[in-house]
Amino acid sequence: MGLLFKYDVALKTLTPFLPDMSVGVPDFSPDGKRMAITQGPTFGSILWRARSDGSEWLQLTDPKLYVNFARYSLDGKRIAMMAKWPDQPWKIYWVWAEGGALHELNVPITSQADPTWMPDNESMLFGQPPLYFSEPETPRAMYIYNLQTKFITKLPGSEGWFSPRLSPDGRLLLALSIDEHRLGLYDFGSSQWRVLLENPRERLGAPFWSLDGKWAYVNFYGKNDSVLRIRVPGGVPEKFLSLGELIVGPGCWGWSTAPDGSIIIGCYRLASNIYALKYE
Repeated sequence: MGLLFKYDVALKTLTPFLPDMSVGVPDFSPDGKRMAITQGPTFGSILWRARSDGSEWLQLTDPKLYVNFARYSLDGKRIAMMAKWPDQPWKIYWVWAEGGALHELNVPITSQADPTWMPDNESMLFGQPPLYFSEPETPRAMYIYNLQTKFITKLPGSEGWFSPRLSPDGRLLLALSIDEHRLGLYDFGSSQWRVLLENPRERLGAPFWSLDGKWAYVNFYGKNDSVLRIRVPGGVPEKFLSLGELIVGPGCWGWSTAPDGSIIIGCYRLASNIYALKYE
């Protein structure tokens, strides 16, 4: 089951988000009024569109389709997702935000993951699942697919990278190395990669951006799970949140920045768990 929190960066306070529901981490529409969110017994299941206050839910996908990682297009008209049917590989799909048919990308990549809309609202950047999800012997890379032309291109130098996250201005890209020990930054202007953070001992996960694109965040999975942040492009990594101190319970991670600038935190929740919040 999923449990969500919002962390107010300015006030340094933590509050539950949709506390009475088992939901996945949301993605908010560009105007901040709506969100794409999954609901089910785990962090992925049925995709819904709802208002950001948790009202007016509209079901968008079949219950048999396991959905994860939904993303709004920048014009707010479409929602992309990674999803899978029973006994099928992960694929990228999209639906209209107002509902309708499910559309699959027609690309020659067997397993697909982490869709991100490009600024033109007609192209999608996507990667491939981590090794423990599927096809552990298959090389990974990232691709851009245009819905109008049906043309697909490999992102230069993206071999060995996954989990793409586009910056708010569309000029930069965060990604993780396939072994999850490096956080990389790709510049679309120069077509160059650089490593922002490397830790050979501990695993990194789920990078995301601040609203203004000046900070890169990444989860650091160690003895005490935490969220690190790095000033882009040339900052030094620093601990931003100690999740183990904020939330007493099983694994938690930072996921995204909400329209009000707060950090969305997701946690696994078991029926027998008791949680405690620490306010500063």
